[in-house]
Amino acid sequence: MKRLWTYIEGKDWRTATKYIFASLILGTVFALAGLAVWLIIRNWAFSTWGWMVCFTGFPIIFAWVYVFLYECSHKGFSSPSKLDSNFSHPT
Repeated sequence: MKRLWTYIEGKDWRTATKYIFASLILGTVFALAGLAVWLIIRNWAFSTWGWMVCFTGFPIIFAWVYVFLYECSHKGFSSPSKLDSNFSHPT
């Protein structure tokens, strides 16, 4: 996660775009991991296609939660975005 976060932070994107990109990448990785688990155990249990959707779909939801929690614990992206530069903080 740290390598992905460092790579994304180096981009000149808005903050919202960075979060969406991180969520999509992690969602894809988690969905592929869920698919791999389903492919391994489908011979013994959970062999219907409905279970494949569960094993690949729920990890995508967890990816969004994971990005949110990672952002909260690491104070988000440090570089100000183009959108943030127009916002003036009250003094």
